[in-house]
Amino acid sequence: MQARVKVYKLDREGSWSEKGTGYASVEFLSQCEAPGLVVVSEEGDGKPLMVHRIRRDLPYHRAGEDTIISWQDPEFGTEVALSFQEAVGCDSIWSELGALHSEALGPGGNRRRGCVDEFESVTSASGEEAGAGSAPELPPPSSANLEELARVVADAGPHQREALAAQLLQGGYVPKVLELFEACEEREDRSALVLIHRVVRGMIMLTDAALLEELLKEQHVIPVVGALEYDPDVPVHVRHREFLRDKAVFKEVVAVMDEAVKAKIHQTYRIQYLKDVILPRVLDDQAFATMMSLVVLNNMDVVCELGRDEAFLPELFRKLRDGATGDPHWADLVAFLQEFCSLLRHLQPTLRQQLYAKLVDLGLYEVLTRVMAGCKTDMRLKAADILSSAVQQDGQSLRMFLVDGPDHELFYLLVRELTEGGDCGLSEQIMDVVRALLDPETMDQGASDRKIIDIFYEKHMPSLVAALSGDGSEHKGCAGAANRGMILELLRFCVQRHTYSIKYFILRNNVLDKVLTLLRVHEKWLVVAALRFVRTCVAEKDDFYNRYLIRNNLFEPVVDLFLANGERYNLLNSTVLELMEFIRKENIKTLIVHIVEKFHHRLQTVTYVDTFALLKQKYDQSMEASGGGFAEGYATTLRPAGATRRDAREMERDEEDYFRDAGEDEDAEQATDVAMISAVSTSGAAGDEPQGGTCDVRLVPYEEDEEEESEKGRVVQDKGKLQECQSLGSAQGGKRLLDSSPPRESVKRTRTS
Repeated sequence: MQARVKVYKLDREGSWSEKGTGYASVEFLSQCEAPGLVVVSEEGDGKPLMVHRIRRDLPYHRAGEDTIISWQDPEFGTEVALSFQEAVGCDSIWSELGALHSEALGPGGNRRRGCVDEFESVTSASGEEAGAGSAPELPPPSSANLEELARVVADAGPHQREALAAQLLQGGYVPKVLELFEACEEREDRSALVLIHRVVRGMIMLTDAALLEELLKEQHVIPVVGALEYDPDVPVHVRHREFLRDKAVFKEVVAVMDEAVKAKIHQTYRIQYLKDVILPRVLDDQAFATMMSLVVLNNMDVVCELGRDEAFLPELFRKLRDGATGDPHWADLVAFLQEFCSLLRHLQPTLRQQLYAKLVDLGLYEVLTRVMAGCKTDMRLKAADILSSAVQQDGQSLRMFLVDGPDHELFYLLVRELTEGGDCGLSEQIMDVVRALLDPETMDQGASDRKIIDIFYEKHMPSLVAALSGDGSEHKGCAGAANRGMILELLRFCVQRHTYSIKYFILRNNVLDKVLTLLRVHEKWLVVAALRFVRTCVAEKDDFYNRYLIRNNLFEPVVDLFLANGERYNLLNSTVLELMEFIRKENIKTLIVHIVEKFHHRLQTVTYVDTFALLKQKYDQSMEASGGGFAEGYATTLRPAGATRRDAREMERDEEDYFRDAGEDEDAEQATDVAMISAVSTSGAAGDEPQGGTCDVRLVPYEEDEEEESEKGRVVQDKGKLQECQSLGSAQGGKRLLDSSPPRESVKRTRTS
């Protein structure tokens, strides 16, 4: 029977990577003269995705609601898993595997030639197929044979490991070696103990999953660890057995009634101790992968069994609800919840979502609200880690809780960490969570998605902006430099991902003005972060942001800062130059006119780069080509929408008076912008924010700008807006040194001595 499956392999980071989808069947592999599990791609080419020779001594595992079969593949040196579309297909393959564990599939069985020959010939050329080498016979385990035994086990080649592991698993060989170790230790025979160390370490390095499980059984693990204590390369005798017996305490925060599950938990801990403490120097990639795969498989089994236990998770949440936050036992409960959620990522998506839904129904977010509200930093870090996992796996349920929760308390607590948090890394984690929650690309089109954005801008964005400068009576001073840097990054994200909400908020709250107050702070990286926010607004090439920057004369503090920096070649200098280069190359005409006519008399003294000369040249060329219409179009953009054309003299007078007059014209334009934002945002696109799209309605009409008019029908996708100056620095920590490297698109300098 052929069954539709997905093939997964375990990478070095312990995550499952998908290798393709195809049809699995048990076939006879003629070149190997052995049964095999073959997965042929469902694509038209029919190429094999996987060819695995079935071994009767290899343990196969079944998990994931009986739709997953996994094993440690010695040829790939890693864990392989097949996820079946239907349970009946998994049942069929599992039955055949079970039969083959007792008797091999003979030559009369099913054969498949052609589709696997090419794969087998490749492995044959490298000598990886089974039977390429035969292991020597092991001598009986005795003191006289220790040296020979150590040589045979330690010097086994890649093609002898399988046969050698099979010998070690037969006839009680492993228990006899461990009994010999205990006898030698009683006699204090140091030379024999060193040889037994080589034997046991060699057994582990055979990277056979069945042999490793045998060595780590409850009755064997302490002697195995004891033998590994006698490493001749370690001058100090490390007492690993004493630590495992006396100091490693198993905290059972909720009683685990299934003894098999409890045994797997103990075995997993010992494997990790072996991998990370005892043998980190000697493990090769294959041995490391074998241990990692055993850890992952055990964790998957434990999580699945605990999730299926009808009493375990309800009892856990009952204790979390009833316990006091200051109780040490309550802290252990939260730590267990964190570890449980982190292990869920190894499960298949369907099972993972089911378990997350169960946790949410039991009160996961209510518990996290308690942690964020009244616990110390280490506990809040655990809660943030759980939230990070939750928003990646089931962000919709978290958004619904934030919207429907009492007084949106958890949302407030998350934002509070951004404004008042310290330098312990918690704010960075919360920043990632908030950004994921507000990302329209991860949202469904629904009322809760639209509402969470509305709540954010109405209730929480004001406190974030106020924290930049410390204004507002309800805020206690300004946030730390690192927090303000993260707030700037969040604002940049909102400009890139959101459409009308952020524009309306910027217009009504003078956000850009408050951001540019950071140009005066001592931390230079924070100054650059503020400039990057301006760069992000300009990169949108949106008429709304251009009008706002011009009307409020926000390039003046940027130019002042640039000139005050002089000819020092640092990140600040490069950031401003890159901004001007972007405006010139993208031919943002309104900004070119504004910068040249307002600041050229000051910037023309900068001669070590040609940026400003080229900017002036672009301005002059456009003026000549349009016969003055270029400047006229610039003036038109500064008039309120709906205003009629006036003669040239009146327009010149308007241009001269514009930046001195912040009166009725500015109020009228602001009212116009608000009206246009409101009109566009409600014109039949109720779900535009969650979809991440941009409505094709221009906020400002440009009568002279034919180039912009030709693109009027283009729909700008928010996902593709990557900023060119992201490499100009990061505002995520006040302890970073200022990078003096030039921007990615460097500017040629012609300094004069």
